[in-house]
Amino acid sequence: MTTQWTLTLDVDWAPDYIIRSVMKKIAAAKIPCTWFLTHKSPAVDELLALDCVEPGLHPNFLPGSTHGATPKGVLQHLMTLFPGVTAVRTHSLVQSTPLLMEMIAAGITTDVSLFLPAPTPCEPHTLHLPTGSILRIPYNWEDDVAIWSAGRMPLFESTVFLSKRTIFNFHPTLIYLNAVTLDQYEAFKKAKPQTPEEAQRFISSGNGTGAFFDKLLQAYQRRKVEMQTINETAVAWRSNA
Repeated sequence: MTTQWTLTLDVDWAPDYIIRSVMKKIAAAKIPCTWFLTHKSPAVDELLALDCVEPGLHPNFLPGSTHGATPKGVLQHLMTLFPGVTAVRTHSLVQSTPLLMEMIAAGITTDVSLFLPAPTPCEPHTLHLPTGSILRIPYNWEDDVAIWSAGRMPLFESTVFLSKRTIFNFHPTLIYLNAVTLDQYEAFKKAKPQTPEEAQRFISSGNGTGAFFDKLLQAYQRRKVEMQTINETAVAWRSNA
């Protein structure tokens, strides 16, 4: 069976120098991927100009969200910034039946907010609700959860995935920091470094998130795996349903 991966990234308001750093790796590898976006910026515009990058939305429905005060307002805000985008992963994986109904009403067709840790298979399913239907695609590896769950789920060893259908999720800032603990990220957020030079002291060396991300790109470049974007996964599932 062909090894099949999907690479996704949650932007989470990463500064432009971090987006550009990860974007450079993506562009060099020419790896198809889906970025769930939180905001517009010059770097995000550059990112979306890459043929290998597919946009998704990353709405923040938490209290105090800068995206809006209501679910409808949050969705309208992001869908105005990125018109025509119909795939969502919610920030902090906030989800409920009323929220899914609101997303369907707004024109969202695919939701990727279900996390089922590896080695759980990523089998999509269609959820039918009063406002319509939505395809839900679970994902089964995430960088911050891997750090939290060290020893209980695969961390930074790519070979464990070579015989599995895996949907990865990374955060650009954790890649950039090569994070091995989330204390690094919290310290980085508190300091708010504005340049790569200011951020340098927060970057770790060795076997961390960034190193694992590089291994994943290398596996793709060696053609050990087939890559699909979220939209390609959705189209394939719907055509076979």
